[in-house]
Amino acid sequence: MRKDGEQWMKDTATSCTVVGALIVTIMFAAVFTVPGGILTSRYAEEDFLESLPRKMIIGLSTLFLSIAAMMTAFSAALFLTLHEQSWIFKPVICLASIPITLFVLMQFPLLVAMAISTYGPSIFNRKMKRWF
Repeated sequence: MRKDGEQWMKDTATSCTVVGALIVTIMFAAVFTVPGGILTSRYAEEDFLESLPRKMIIGLSTLFLSIAAMMTAFSAALFLTLHEQSWIFKPVICLASIPITLFVLMQFPLLVAMAISTYGPSIFNRKMKRWF
């Protein structure tokens, strides 16, 4: 009877955990849904010159910073956990760095281009050589 009770308790806890995760997922989606389903935002021509690129630059910069912090924390936790088996530490870090490196190589040029085009010299303010 004890074993049956234990199994019943584990099954009930598992079921409750799954249901709880589903409820949290649905509630999370419901909280961020705009009433009516229409998300309106003002995108004027002026917004594309400075406001939206600034937001994208800040977003990409903080994303890169959070990725670096995540990799630092992962490396430190792995080093502390596997300090006896140091032979496995370096290959795991290298394998974990591959997708991050690919992401940075694809997205960093976008960040640089947006920063240069937004805060660099404007095409209207350049000193140009007279052509006539």
